[in-house]
Amino acid sequence: MIQELIVLSCVALAASYLVWKYLPAALRTRAAARLSTLATRAGLGGAHAAALEKRLASVSRCGGCDGCATTKSCGSPLTANHAGARVIPLRAQ
Repeated sequence: MIQELIVLSCVALAASYLVWKYLPAALRTRAAARLSTLATRAGLGGAHAAALEKRLASVSRCGGCDGCATTKSCGSPLTANHAGARVIPLRAQ
């Protein structure tokens, strides 16, 4: 029984991380603000809650949807974050 609870908690944490990573930047920022508010209500200090909000709302370089809000070239293969990246063309048959 305890093994099932451990596996369930690992799967739940992995699923929540996956959702958080690929959440659009606007929703991720709002969710980080709400989590910071909950942390403050739970007794975590204001400085710690602000640091938590800043850390959670940070823009990830890999994954997530955050390029369209800051870049005018949305949809182009080379955005500002990937200026030196090598583009590999794929051919579908």
